[in-house]
Amino acid sequence: MKLRTLLTTLLLTTAGAVSAALTSGYYRIVSYNGKYLTENTSSNALICSDLMSDNYSQVWYLNVSGTNVTIKNALTDRYVKGEGSYSVQYYTATYTSTFTLAESNGAYTFQYGDYFHAAALEAQRSATNEASTADLLKVFTSTACTELKSGYSESDLAALPDAVQTLAAKIKNNSWATYGGWDKTEKTFRIADYNAYSSHTRWQDILGLGYSFARLTNPTGISVKAGDYIQVYVGTI
Repeated sequence: MKLRTLLTTLLLTTAGAVSAALTSGYYRIVSYNGKYLTENTSSNALICSDLMSDNYSQVWYLNVSGTNVTIKNALTDRYVKGEGSYSVQYYTATYTSTFTLAESNGAYTFQYGDYFHAAALEAQRSATNEASTADLLKVFTSTACTELKSGYSESDLAALPDAVQTLAAKIKNNSWATYGGWDKTEKTFRIADYNAYSSHTRWQDILGLGYSFARLTNPTGISVKAGDYIQVYVGTI
């Protein structure tokens, strides 16, 4: 069996032109952080793990038809099953689910309806968890990651995930995003002391308020789109 490696970010995108280089065949599916899509043959759950060259539960048959693709495990002959909600465990099934295939800058994405493939979430979670508390404290003065230690080594910094290195660069260079005509900056929201707030929905009911976006709704001032992945660093509570 000839295996080809398919590099994919597994992130949600709109369907685009599919590269002619990708045809039906056997592939290993690699997430952006180098983890391989793997089927747990006991539970049939999908996980991301390190490369195991002799493990065919990491090998997938992609049946490509235009921008449609089904994904079948070479070992179990089961298909990746689409799910209709965020942040759920994905499994294989005996029946097919059709994913939308798109390509951007040499990386491929699989989309089912309007939802992420769960392996993308797992890959992102794993990338974030690569930085242990001990690793962070080699570079930052606390786990809140608001201040760099004096004399930290470049090798310790390079060992951290890219997102954490980007954060460190902003702290070092004070290169936070600014917003024209406003005295608030990215740092205003990213690095701050926040008081504990009780549930805004509970107070809505008590006070008879009908406006959801009140003061207690989101004290951080940070908003994201549904399905976005965010990282929170917390110091002393």
